[in-house]
Amino acid sequence: MKRRGDPIEQFSTFLNWEGNEARWLTDNRLRRDLQNYLAREPSLTNPEYWGLFFWRTWLASGKEEGLPRKHLHAYLQEPCYWSAREIYRTYRDRFENEIGDYFTIGVLQFDKILSEFNPTLNTKLSTFAGQRIKWRVIDRLRESDRTFGHTLWSLLLKSSESRFKEALIRHLGTSALEEYLLPWDYYKEIYAGDRIIRLNRQIQKPDATIWQEITERYNRENRANLKSQEIEKRLTVAGQALQAYLSPIKPRSIERSTEEEQPTGYDSIADPSENPLDEIEIAEESLAIETSWKNILDWLASELENIEPARRSEFEMYYGQKLSLQKIAASVTPPVNYTSVLRRMRTVRKKLAKHFIGWARTNLHTSLQSNDIETISEALEIWLEHYYRPTVPPATPEN
Repeated sequence: MKRRGDPIEQFSTFLNWEGNEARWLTDNRLRRDLQNYLAREPSLTNPEYWGLFFWRTWLASGKEEGLPRKHLHAYLQEPCYWSAREIYRTYRDRFENEIGDYFTIGVLQFDKILSEFNPTLNTKLSTFAGQRIKWRVIDRLRESDRTFGHTLWSLLLKSSESRFKEALIRHLGTSALEEYLLPWDYYKEIYAGDRIIRLNRQIQKPDATIWQEITERYNRENRANLKSQEIEKRLTVAGQALQAYLSPIKPRSIERSTEEEQPTGYDSIADPSENPLDEIEIAEESLAIETSWKNILDWLASELENIEPARRSEFEMYYGQKLSLQKIAASVTPPVNYTSVLRRMRTVRKKLAKHFIGWARTNLHTSLQSNDIETISEALEIWLEHYYRPTVPPATPEN
């Protein structure tokens, strides 16, 4: 997928899917509309300015389905694509959905995301939308697949006996029950407590010591002479049966919506009867938002200077270098559990959110209250990523 260039392309083109490939198609009505705006304001070429402009216009119109909404839907096509591609690459070994399937789900969230956007608390509209789309699509994956978030090994540990038997009978037949039930019993009994291996909060395959202990127990109590590789193989097959049982509609588990549900941007777009707000007024509001955003980043920089250097270093590693919590935990002196790093970061973010409320009342003239801390904490995630982002962002390979 080729990245779009100037604002005219960004606010007037839509992705057209052919299989798992996408190309840009132009809505000529939107293109002419943007050309007219730029003819009056040729110096305003920042797409984020026009994003805020059309967002304000859309709000002022009562969120009607006019040109501003269509421009916004065109603008969000690109962050939606990159979020969809990231999800596809992360879960392609697990789900058979294509990038276009995830993209379609994201498009259907556009109006909700636009309604949730708060330019006072959030950075760029495109960044906010990209993150929100990713979260919402992943939520859909969780809803459609009960195995989501589980490894094969955690499913084996957490499954009830009745569910385990049902999965085996459905996928392997009744004759296989005893062959798999006994190793599973020993697995759950031995691979427990602090012996469980976790990575990124997910339960991993037991190590060789655990497999050997399970095998010795099985052989001793059942007068057998199996090798640990055979026990591991049986439990792997049983785990795969559980996965198939709990996620029986894995292929295309997320269906595309009908064409009528999808905002395509190629239908007839009616001109609004009148501009809901004076363009100059909207432009002034948009510029004020940009100023507020700059002030927020300045405030954040000042606050980060005042936190403990060790905590600031953890923030830089997490948001700037994109290191995992496990790597951060191993790199600090003395090394700690990654959950300790997570708790420390949450504490600092909560403290920052409380400080922001007082600062915003004076400097942004907002009426934020203590019950807004959760909303502010979500915004802080975006602010911190923006603050610590590399000066030159890494190039994204084309699909």
